[in-house]
Amino acid sequence: MARPRSLPLVITVHADGTATALYTLPDTEQDEEQPLLRFETLDALLDAHDLEDHEVEELRPLAVFPLSALLVDDEVSLHETIRSALLDAGYRTTTVVTLDAARAHLGRAAPTVMLLDLQVGEELLIELAEAPHAPPTVVFAARADAALLASRFGVGTLAKPFALAELIRAIEDAIRDGKRPTVA
Repeated sequence: MARPRSLPLVITVHADGTATALYTLPDTEQDEEQPLLRFETLDALLDAHDLEDHEVEELRPLAVFPLSALLVDDEVSLHETIRSALLDAGYRTTTVVTLDAARAHLGRAAPTVMLLDLQVGEELLIELAEAPHAPPTVVFAARADAALLASRFGVGTLAKPFALAELIRAIEDAIRDGKRPTVA
């Protein structure tokens, strides 16, 4: 595997011992470096960066925080498909179908990213816009005004139906750009 040209933003060590590195995405379209790379072990990930010993020790603490996603959607049939795609991308995913369950989860844990069906979570989006520590968020909906509403709150957006690759890209963009709900 070629040596990545940048340092990871987040490193996840999975239960099977593999490690995933999430990189900040470059601004140029010519750069073909993948934003998410999986390695056999954490040591293999660190070795791939050809780092000095002190740099390795600075990166190791990043591996403590696994990537996590909160999926808020009342279409239960989508949960397993999305959860599987996110697991492949290195995210531990919690799925909920109600606003109360989403609020309860957010009260216990801060996900790396939240995926929110606008039909279920418009009220939650408004609440989070006023909260001091809202997670980066991707809103999806079949509604025509979803993109307008999402842009009003500064979050990522996807129109239903969407491809799983589009979802992963939207998540990476939301994390990289810090697309947290805000009041515009």
